[in-house]
Amino acid sequence: MTPLAKGEEAYGEMLAAIEGANKSVSLQTYIFDNDEAGLKFVHPLGCAKDRGVEVRVPSRVLRAACGGSALSCTSWALTG
Repeated sequence: MTPLAKGEEAYGEMLAAIEGANKSVSLQTYIFDNDEAGLKFVHPLGCAKDRGVEVRVPSRVLRAACGGSALSCTSWALTG
């Protein structure tokens, strides 16, 4: 595991890790909005889930990414 401190500098490595995951992904982030930066992660996380990877995203983060409704993302594993 490599800690990544800055958003734009970390996104490429984070997305590569999500796309290469074969067992699980646990997204731990404070800010994840329904904006250009946040939307970069929605599709890769969904693809990971579709290929059988366990995807864990905190519910507060998921609600922000799904436009405020966790119900639109019920196939994702919600945590805290």
